[in-house]
Amino acid sequence: MAHRCNQSLTLAIIRGMKEVIGQTGVQAVLNLAQREQVLSARFNLDDPRGLLFKDLAALHSILEVSYGPRGGRGVALRAGRAAFGHLLRQTGDQIGLTDMEYRLLPTPQRIQTGLQKLAALTAASCAQPVEVTDTETTWVWRMSLCPECYRRQAAEPVCHFVTGLLQEFMAWANSGRFHHVEEIECRATGGAACVFSIDRQPLELG
Repeated sequence: MAHRCNQSLTLAIIRGMKEVIGQTGVQAVLNLAQREQVLSARFNLDDPRGLLFKDLAALHSILEVSYGPRGGRGVALRAGRAAFGHLLRQTGDQIGLTDMEYRLLPTPQRIQTGLQKLAALTAASCAQPVEVTDTETTWVWRMSLCPECYRRQAAEPVCHFVTGLLQEFMAWANSGRFHHVEEIECRATGGAACVFSIDRQPLELG
């Protein structure tokens, strides 16, 4: 059985990419991916009912080809941040992120609860477990099978879309404050899972 993300997450991913590089940019990436024959023949940008893990991984790989390794990482990171807003509008009511009761929680509890809700949504969207734990200084997000790096091999972590998604969630949940998010383990580099460390303490900017 092929691993697949559901329509809600797929739409958020595509809309996030469009927000960053535009319709023309996304189409150019898809055209290159199709020429390289790395996308599923059933993939349809205009009707993305569900994105295979291998398709998502291929799109991010092609971003690095199109924009260079550094540029591709930047596009994926910004697309992840943009996608959170789309995901919130699509599913926020469903998972309780827009409830007044949730919004009035104390900040640490709001972040912890929100991460759990986002993890449950991601797990349901991809039919893969996502675990959130915490230490004294960080929250830890662990995906046992990550669609972004599915079957990829790399010298360093490549799950920049998920990093951006988590960055934007943290800023949204903590009144615009920026938290450092880093992928500390990646399946593409031989890790057992994709693991993201999220600093509890926001960065002091300016």
